[in-house]
Amino acid sequence: MATERRRPTGLCHACRGARWSEAKFCRRRTCPGYGPIWAGDQRRKQFVNLGHYGESQPCDVKAQVVLGAVTAPGSDRLAWSTDHCAALGDHRCSGLLGYRVNAEVAREWNASAPKRWRDLHRQATIRCNRAGLRPWLLARVWEEQRRGVLHVHPVFAFSTPKEKVGARTYMRHLAELAPRYGFGNVERKVRPMEAKAAAAYLSSSSSPGRGGKKRYRT
Repeated sequence: MATERRRPTGLCHACRGARWSEAKFCRRRTCPGYGPIWAGDQRRKQFVNLGHYGESQPCDVKAQVVLGAVTAPGSDRLAWSTDHCAALGDHRCSGLLGYRVNAEVAREWNASAPKRWRDLHRQATIRCNRAGLRPWLLARVWEEQRRGVLHVHPVFAFSTPKEKVGARTYMRHLAELAPRYGFGNVERKVRPMEAKAAAAYLSSSSSPGRGGKKRYRT
């Protein structure tokens, strides 16, 4: 027997979009009512998870993590939207001027990015494992840049000598493999920081409103 299709139960009190429960708000991250609730939950998770790692280290070990960054490709792959700049005449589009990637192109990239990342991460990890290394991935957080496309921040343990070698090796392989999976730049500089500082950075500007960056923990 065919399963009955789920139907909306009403309209969200904040964005007036359809909702599927008796709660006041829908579950859209861009909803002005639900977005701050979701962002607060993510902030708490990041502080708890990364904080637990820091607290689990021996007293004589300085607990540190390192953040990576893997971006979407540039304008040679992701075309700019020119809807709002036609009046400027002949000029060069730039993200520094607030330009956004073409909406359809951005949607396609954002939809494919998680699978691209999984494949990239798997291959970088395999290379590390073959060398007897076990990089410890503590978290990965997706961030929507102002140009409208996602990039990802992997967070690695960086306290013990083994963790440091594993994280550095992983990031080197990540940079080598990223173009094969359609990504752009990979942050290669290693900047160790305390776990709680990393949680604060990843939580900053995390409100999914349209005015700033959006961060999504996965």
